[in-house]
Amino acid sequence: MLAETALAGCTPQAGDNVTATCTGTTANQGGGAAGTSAGSNGYGTGVETGVTVSVDIGASVSGTGDPIASAGISIENGAVNTSNGATVTGQRFGIHAGTATVTNNAGATVSGITAIETVSSGASSVFNAGTINGTLLAVVFRGSSSTLTLAAGSVINGEVLGGGGTLQLGGSAAASFDVHGLDVQYHGFSAFNKVDGSVWTLTGTTRASLARSTSMPGRFECRAI
Repeated sequence: MLAETALAGCTPQAGDNVTATCTGTTANQGGGAAGTSAGSNGYGTGVETGVTVSVDIGASVSGTGDPIASAGISIENGAVNTSNGATVTGQRFGIHAGTATVTNNAGATVSGITAIETVSSGASSVFNAGTINGTLLAVVFRGSSSTLTLAAGSVINGEVLGGGGTLQLGGSAAASFDVHGLDVQYHGFSAFNKVDGSVWTLTGTTRASLARSTSMPGRFECRAI
């Protein structure tokens, strides 16, 4: 049974090449107009291309009704940006796409059994300074050109499958990363990079053997603990 009418919604309704903003509480809007419950996804039907979805400060987008496929946001390709206090939640997926550029900013949360999954072999990217909660899997990439960038404040619960892509540390603020996570949480990446101007302290030990590189003025600081 689908959720009842949403209190606010995402405007405009899902379609190719739209730029949508989600405010208040959006539940099961799917491909319908704001304030309606037209499907089992919070926003989108999984086929829309060229979409940009911005989830506003404190807004929530949720999809329920199909334990196999319900997503908070479901598109074919595009971008998803979340603001402080925003939540995107699906009964199965938080965000599901063919390819996507996801920016999960500080204070925002994306949740699902699989929180973020991109299923195309094309390049996708996730930048995380907020929280990604995967009951089973946090992030799943299928494309070997995909990137997951962690910034200060990043919290990821659940395993990450890199699909042969790149895990990188970035953002503007200093932070630390326990490289033991390369053994137990972050799987299937072919490269481990440092980007942007922040300073990251590496702690712990790892058996992982990945190509490493740095760009921009920031640096790694290694500390075995």
